[in-house]
Amino acid sequence: MGDKKNLILMLAQRSWQGLSGLITLILITKNLSPTYQGWYYTFASLAALFYVFDFGLSNVIIHTSSHFFSDLKWGKNGKIIGKNSLVFFSFLSQSISKYIYLSLFFCFLMLPLGIVFFHYSNGIHLIKINNWIAPWLTLIILSSLNAALSAYFAVIEGSGKLKEILLIRLYTSIIGSIFCWVLLIVNCNLWSLSALPATTILFSFFWLLRNKKELLSRKKRKSELFNWDAEISSFRIKIGLTSLSGYFYSQIFIPILFFIEGPKMAGQMGVSLTIAGMLGVLSQSWITYQIPDLGKAAAMKEVLKINIFFKKSITHLSIFYFLGSLLIILFYLFFTPEEYKLRMLEVLPFIGVLISIFINQILWSLSSYVRSFKEEVFGPISLISILISTPLAIIATNRFSVTGTILSIILVQLFFNIPLSIFILKKFKKLKKIDSFVTLKNYQ
Repeated sequence: MGDKKNLILMLAQRSWQGLSGLITLILITKNLSPTYQGWYYTFASLAALFYVFDFGLSNVIIHTSSHFFSDLKWGKNGKIIGKNSLVFFSFLSQSISKYIYLSLFFCFLMLPLGIVFFHYSNGIHLIKINNWIAPWLTLIILSSLNAALSAYFAVIEGSGKLKEILLIRLYTSIIGSIFCWVLLIVNCNLWSLSALPATTILFSFFWLLRNKKELLSRKKRKSELFNWDAEISSFRIKIGLTSLSGYFYSQIFIPILFFIEGPKMAGQMGVSLTIAGMLGVLSQSWITYQIPDLGKAAAMKEVLKINIFFKKSITHLSIFYFLGSLLIILFYLFFTPEEYKLRMLEVLPFIGVLISIFINQILWSLSSYVRSFKEEVFGPISLISILISTPLAIIATNRFSVTGTILSIILVQLFFNIPLSIFILKKFKKLKKIDSFVTLKNYQ
């Protein structure tokens, strides 16, 4: 299951992400002060709040599209061929509308909220307002415009055209990264954050015009053949609750540190999370490249394939992440110049960040397994863990600085998220009559 070429391409695309991220880190260290570094990563974390507004919608579209494309296929210029094509276009039309409304809501809410947040934070006195207000407005507007195109690419990815999506991501990442580096080198500071969303908007829109013009056409979208409330709403709420933990365990603690401790500590957390996140993105490749095929297999009730995939993929993910973490820690201890260490967390908190990201990878893998069946069962766990961990992190940060922040996250993950997730997964398998003890020898 899953095209090995897609895995290779995904690893190449994500390896570039890692390499470009490393170059960006070096340029940030050389061209931004510790204060601006903290502002840089806090800007990025708050802009990433769209992930919360998305509330799992992109994942729902991907999984729903994979089920549609068990009976549909692509024609010329993005034409959809199959008996359910009109129903699919109704689904696509509603997906696009949802994203347009979300993008507008995000833009008009985050512009003033960000200004208020930074005005009352612990780092506001360190840089002048005219050095951050315009970059903030630009970043949010561009991020909103970029998000408005998300429905198209979620559909294409879910249909199985992963190669096209990976190439788009690779090209936009290369061009956007180079643009960002130029802005950093010429001391554009916070403006450099707008490079990637600006590049992505332009490249993605012209790619759609050239290759998937039929998707942009509104001729076939007048029908309300697809019942969004019945097919999507409940699934989206469940998947959205689970998706929230992805943001909260990777981004929200940077703004908390920025507000309480100031930009320097937030910048150190930002760099450390970026490095751990690069490794996490690479390790996810073992699962991500198979998601479209998993949806199709679930639609055709090929449960055995899905079980085999899960056991093999989560093993590969874990081995890759462990070895990668070991290399990163050794490099940190013995080869990283002192000037770069000062821009990162100390070694023990940094190891804590690596552990937290790994736990999040495992939880994400369990969710991906269940979503293959177009279901979601981990939403309540994610919501409760966020309600516990966020105030706990604020209290712990106030008392123990960044060490308290990281420790509070890991404790909630270890003693709440993981045991309850495993328990619920077993109940799900039992309910669906899915064999929990499939081995490679069973699979012919």
